[in-house]
Amino acid sequence: MRRPHLLTGFVPARGGRRAGFDLEDVAQADYALEQAMGGDLQPLADRMRSGKKLLPEERGIAADFLDGTRAIKNPDHRPASDETRKQVMLLALAVWQRMKLGETEKLAVEGVSEAEGKSERTVRAAVQAHPEMFEGMKRRVRARM
Repeated sequence: MRRPHLLTGFVPARGGRRAGFDLEDVAQADYALEQAMGGDLQPLADRMRSGKKLLPEERGIAADFLDGTRAIKNPDHRPASDETRKQVMLLALAVWQRMKLGETEKLAVEGVSEAEGKSERTVRAAVQAHPEMFEGMKRRVRARM
């Protein structure tokens, strides 16, 4: 084995599982596998059609899809966009401002709902999404019987 290059941070390695693959091939294969697990088979199909050498994981997943032992999975719930998170934060902030001026939480939620044209349920969900804003504020809680 060759000696490591001291100043470059590069240590040469031989063989291994992915011998014969360059970094770009491995990155494309990882992307294709990730997309296939999420339900998008197009990148994997493109790699198969390109004639490039496939990783064993790619061949295994392709075979599983072809013989039906692996079903296409629906993608997970996508995360909220930055714009949606900003709108939720602004609704919670509007309720916080009204409560700071002395309104109860119920009146503040109703007022913001009416002013912003949103349902009360949406405004309450925004308040519940940001409990850290309302720590230490008086929030009337209905006593349970």
